[in-house]
Amino acid sequence: MHKIFFENDKMKVICIIGCGKRKIWDNSIYTDPAESKNLYTGTFTRKCIEYAEKFHKDYYYILSAKYGFLLPGETIESPYNECFHIKKTNPITIGELSSQIENKKLNKYDKIVILGGKLTNH
Repeated sequence: MHKIFFENDKMKVICIIGCGKRKIWDNSIYTDPAESKNLYTGTFTRKCIEYAEKFHKDYYYILSAKYGFLLPGETIESPYNECFHIKKTNPITIGELSSQIENKKLNKYDKIVILGGKLTNH
């Protein structure tokens, strides 16, 4: 079961990390499924995951443009290239994310720490 952290025994806090474009399958011969915490290989995303592992270990999610909110140990079977800001890649919809927020009870936290970068040219 996913643990919930209580800051000062009152505040429930969760960390959300934006996914990165670079993945473990890029530029390598690696073809096996990968846990979401190991999937994204970009420098900034790796630093965000490091931070989350240190300060929010038991209560963080990675926001994937294909799958939505992923726990660090969730396995992704194969490569994908969905991107939130490129609609023709068919990223997950706001409606689907809203459903996940309800189903995964992400709306029950008092504080959300969001780690993400700025959009750069592709």
